[in-house]
Amino acid sequence: MFTIQAVITDLPICAQHPGMESHMTSRIRFSLLALGIACLPAFAAEEADHERKLEEKDVPKAVLATMTKAAGTAKLSEFEAESKKGKDIYTANFTDVKSNVEMEVTVDPDGKLIGVEKEDEHAGEAAPATPAPDAKK
Repeated sequence: MFTIQAVITDLPICAQHPGMESHMTSRIRFSLLALGIACLPAFAAEEADHERKLEEKDVPKAVLATMTKAAGTAKLSEFEAESKKGKDIYTANFTDVKSNVEMEVTVDPDGKLIGVEKEDEHAGEAAPATPAPDAKK
């Protein structure tokens, strides 16, 4: 029966150098490992592109204006941009002055309010969104 092992051992280089088989196997394993490690940054970069932290100065002016209006007198914090369907969606947190509840405001890249939602402290994620008053259903 034809096997890879037979092919490797029948090569003239292996006949001339008996220890070469294990050396070739080691080189192949090393090459595959190096290739796998080289690909890791590409996968990490893809994941990083989906959600990223921002400084207030990096938020587009129209987006920041809408967030500020939604938060009222509360101070905005924890700015993020998340890529959805090729578009960035911006979020920021604030504490509602009247209820002292942590809130999250979500705005599209054009500055249109998507919604304001209450942060769920137990899960670390936002509760279901309250749509903007002018949002279409």
